[in-house]
Amino acid sequence: MVFSEELQSALGWDGHLLLLHQTEPERHLELAAWVRHGLKRDEKIIYTQLEDEPPARSILTLLANQNININGALRRKQFELLPLHEFYSPDGQLPLVEMALAEGYRAVRLSAEANAALSILPKTRHHELESAMEEMCRTHPVSALCQYDRAMLTDDRLHEVASTHVRGVRASQLHTGGQSDHLVLAGELDASTSDLLAAVLRAAGTDSPGVLRLDLSRVTFLSVVAARALVEGTQGFRACGGRVLLVAPPTDIEWFIRALGVDRRVRVELAGEAAL
Repeated sequence: MVFSEELQSALGWDGHLLLLHQTEPERHLELAAWVRHGLKRDEKIIYTQLEDEPPARSILTLLANQNININGALRRKQFELLPLHEFYSPDGQLPLVEMALAEGYRAVRLSAEANAALSILPKTRHHELESAMEEMCRTHPVSALCQYDRAMLTDDRLHEVASTHVRGVRASQLHTGGQSDHLVLAGELDASTSDLLAAVLRAAGTDSPGVLRLDLSRVTFLSVVAARALVEGTQGFRACGGRVLLVAPPTDIEWFIRALGVDRRVRVELAGEAAL
């Protein structure tokens, strides 16, 4: 499934984003959209990749194949391709951001593939940097696109990755958005996204103040397996006294939720208006 530009625009390409891809073409489309958005807004884009990356997989080839001409951006250093050791310096990415802002850019974009990062960093350090990036995206004009191959993530690792990108998931059939008191779910929620959905919901419950509003207004399909993931993913939160509000589902999705009895689960309620 390729998300429409309308949906992509509604959820945005800013903040701390998780590009969880299953195929290379999928990664290329989403990464190109993120870069294009930054170029249009005259933002600084900093990218890193494996030093022995084959030319066919290079970010420069990828963007050219997506009809994005960055020659001008390269000349004026609006787009910079840094070595891994500079991108992942001992001081983290904040010095790169501060330098770009000092150059006069209104915002900064950072992106890398997880496998490239893990070629020089232990997993624990990489997770620390992801957590720091989450905070930096909240406190600075920064957008980070963290690229992960879904096939490389175990269930435990998926939960860990979801915990730092709760409201910034960009997967083939699931996008998320929202603020601290609500979570927007968008796309086709079926068996292929159920594990990711459950991981996102578990993580969302840990930072929600007693009530978690799930905006379902952009959900176009909900399967039985995904509905089960919705229930199971919020179970721990509800067991601790939290309430889950299912906000503004489309008519057919609401009918299905009622037919399955999801709304009759403990501390689960249907609500009317969308959170956004």
